[in-house]
Amino acid sequence: MAVELSYSTVSNVNDSWDRVRKLKNYDEEFGVKLFAKFAKSVPEAMTLFGFTGDQVDYVSSDLFISQSIQLFRLLDSIINTLGPDLDMLTDIILQLGKECITYHVKREYFPVMGIALLQTLKEFDDKFTKDIEISWLEVYDAISVEMIRVYDSSPSRKAERKKSLSNRD
Repeated sequence: MAVELSYSTVSNVNDSWDRVRKLKNYDEEFGVKLFAKFAKSVPEAMTLFGFTGDQVDYVSSDLFISQSIQLFRLLDSIINTLGPDLDMLTDIILQLGKECITYHVKREYFPVMGIALLQTLKEFDDKFTKDIEISWLEVYDAISVEMIRVYDSSPSRKAERKKSLSNRD
């Protein structure tokens, strides 16, 4: 990863995440809350996940719950990979970025998901402090920067830039 994360930052995030994981049905409860917050902020993005209509129609659906759990588990695997050796994490993030491009996830969704994540963490982590929030922001920013870097280097993005430059002539 381009950004080095301090021991304190990683420790704060891991401790916070461990508190979330101790809750009953944490993967479903947290995942649904997170995904619902994201859906409410960016309802048009939900078509990428196979949903149509307004949020109330699908938040309680089996598909929404299933995808929420998948989102939680993805986040869980990323958090579990935080540590002194960030090479493996970088590989996971870069692969995830490629998958996001394949599924037409817009880069504009990353900040929205970050806000939803922080809001959800505040609700689930009973020891959430300003220091922990800052640590989560550092980690999420580092991860999203890496993923967005994949967007910038994707063949379709390179073609767009080339076309844009040739139109200037």
